[in-house]
Amino acid sequence: MKHAVALVLALVLALAVGGTAGAKTSLVSSVPADGSTWTELPAEVRLNYSGAIIPEMSTVSLLDERGRVVSGTRQRSEGERTLVLELPALPLRPGRATFYVQAQVVGRDLQVTRDRITFTVQTGPAGAGEEARRPGVSWAVVGLVAVAGAGLVALLVLRGQRAA
Repeated sequence: MKHAVALVLALVLALAVGGTAGAKTSLVSSVPADGSTWTELPAEVRLNYSGAIIPEMSTVSLLDERGRVVSGTRQRSEGERTLVLELPALPLRPGRATFYVQAQVVGRDLQVTRDRITFTVQTGPAGAGEEARRPGVSWAVVGLVAVAGAGLVALLVLRGQRAA
């Protein structure tokens, strides 16, 4: 009888451990959400995971649209499943700016999860700042048109004098 009880306990323990061993910790949600657009830079990024994480072995970074790490951030954890990245106040020009959050998180099961979230900050009215990026009419073009126009007028005047 003792062997039967020990066998049942071993079977239950194996099923319990086996059921969680394959469950890798993964990102469940984030604020800002992947692909979202904000009207201002949020004060923080929150990453919520499906299982317990080891914050001391995990890293989160904010990158600008050129892929450069934004300095002045501070990482902390809340509870055993959430990482928070506090963001500095950044001067943003009117228009659209894209940011990337990169995370390398170690779960309590010691499995590593890598995540990348993209969000956009749209400041000012929609399309603001786009004019500065579009090529406009330069003064060189205006000057060229003026010279061509003056040349055409001079040509017409000279033809008129020859005809007379």
